[in-house]
Amino acid sequence: MTTSAMHNDWGWFTTDTAFSNRPAPEPSTPYGTGPAEGQPWPNWTGYEWKDMTYVAPPAPVVVAPPIVVDPCEWLLDTAPFTDRLEPYKFQIDTHTDPFIQYFNRDLSRRKYVDLKDPRVAVALNYMAGHTIAGIGTIATPIFNDAFVSGVLTTPTIAKENFALRKAFFS
Repeated sequence: MTTSAMHNDWGWFTTDTAFSNRPAPEPSTPYGTGPAEGQPWPNWTGYEWKDMTYVAPPAPVVVAPPIVVDPCEWLLDTAPFTDRLEPYKFQIDTHTDPFIQYFNRDLSRRKYVDLKDPRVAVALNYMAGHTIAGIGTIATPIFNDAFVSGVLTTPTIAKENFALRKAFFS
């Protein structure tokens, strides 16, 4: 059965007589109810409307947003790093051990300290009394393992690496 409406060149219903050679078939499923899986449903092929078996589209794939990694999360300006060592700063600055003196000189030449750098962990563990290959053990430990762990595992906050961010990441 055909209706008085026709399909134009773009697939729209029209009553224009120029398209009288393109009758629109009555839909096998009423349009208001929506498509049903496996049932015929009108589809525009580019040339004509055809009733084709409806196949539901695949479920949308939800892609998790990429994890944003802060490049400065474990980088500290040198002053905030020494602030983390504050309870023991005087002992570190005045210690006569050559390795600790080297640590202080090296720290003064750096612009920042990477808390994930194994050399920082070695230096702090040495000061906590651990034996380091090729260096040995400090005679009197300056601090304990819990303190070292706290210094190395506490992520930085923005004010602790503000100068670093301004100089290298802005």
